[in-house]
Amino acid sequence: MKAVIMCGGTGSRLRPLTENKPKPMIRLMNRPVLEIILESVIEAGIRDIYLSLGYMANDIIEFCETKKFNADIHYCEEAKPLGTAGGVRNCIKSSDEDILILSGDNIFDFDINKIADSHYAADSDFTVVGTNVEDPREYGVIVRDDDGSIRSFVEKPSWEEAFSNLVNTGMYVMRGKLLEL
Repeated sequence: MKAVIMCGGTGSRLRPLTENKPKPMIRLMNRPVLEIILESVIEAGIRDIYLSLGYMANDIIEFCETKKFNADIHYCEEAKPLGTAGGVRNCIKSSDEDILILSGDNIFDFDINKIADSHYAADSDFTVVGTNVEDPREYGVIVRDDDGSIRSFVEKPSWEEAFSNLVNTGMYVMRGKLLEL
């Protein structure tokens, strides 16, 4: 499995913290969030990691080169923002391996290997990792069919539209063959 970590956003909602550093480099417990994410991905056994970069890309590259993680880290810069799907495709043109996709600013405590096992057990082409939250109004609420398939998302719903507490975490696993689409 390969991993793509989305690190290109400007972090406008985190200003002034992101005026002089990219969002993935914001510190949590005295460590950059990206460091915590990379260590989790590497701990799961993934050694082929792509960083989708935009805003202040050189700061992220310099950090990773200095830290010398036990993985092959590839830097994929976007001339203009491409969104999640475009960012993944910018990093990996084709792959026989499945791809874990993560946001470069989300701390998680999910077991990546269990997520991958579930993805494979379901023989899924694309898996969206969801979680239940108390207040779903700041997230994309997942609308599922009876069989668990995702029908749609309701982005940042009002209380009236928030019919579920199951939200999108921004973590996905996809079959590499989907890149050809």
